[in-house]
Amino acid sequence: MSRKEVARHYANAIVKLVIYIVVYVVVAAIVHWIIVTLLPMFHVNIKPYEGYVNVLLALAFGYLIVSAFADVIYWSMRFRYDHPTARAMRNVFLLIGIGALVAGIAGAIGGGIAGVAVGGFLGIVIGFAVQQVLGQAVAGLFLLLLGRLRFMIMLICLVRMVL
Repeated sequence: MSRKEVARHYANAIVKLVIYIVVYVVVAAIVHWIIVTLLPMFHVNIKPYEGYVNVLLALAFGYLIVSAFADVIYWSMRFRYDHPTARAMRNVFLLIGIGALVAGIAGAIGGGIAGVAVGGFLGIVIGFAVQQVLGQAVAGLFLLLLGRLRFMIMLICLVRMVL
């Protein structure tokens, strides 16, 4: 895939992410207006259930937004890396985003302690899930740094031999 095609897909992913965020805000505002203003005019009171409606909206649009953000990460990684590496990073961000979404929803429904508990558990699960991918990334960084360190040591030895 050429850099031009990757750049086009990257721009489309950013546009999709922005559209999902804007649509979520507009839909949430319209639903709030309907529940608070419009339905009471017809003597329908569902205000106590507004929180549940907001949770459903947050879950639906939250998944779309997290998925779109993971696509942005994927296409930004495709500038430098091949498909498997970019796909692995997309999956890492998708897991972290869904975990944050679930922890946020649990915190909103059950209070702060529930959100922290769910977030801690999901952090452990996500940590085990991405251990292989992040382990490979850290190993690559060590090799990169050690390669440069070995070059610096050889350069210092060469300078000492000359002097």
